[in-house]
Amino acid sequence: MSNNLTRSHEEATIERFQKDPDLASAFLAAILKDGDQAELQHARQLIAKVFPDNRFPQKS
Repeated sequence: MSNNLTRSHEEATIERFQKDPDLASAFLAAILKDGDQAELQHARQLIAKVFPDNRFPQKS
């Protein structure tokens, strides 16, 4: 992983989604509503990196 001054957009997005699963959920919902196939594929790859166990955290 890059240091914090040179990290990629993807690394920053992954970190943000891990800290805020609701944002990740909203991102996916927007892609499903308005996105095309390429955007959906990219979103799936990104979410797989955010939640490698394939499970979103459950709300308490």
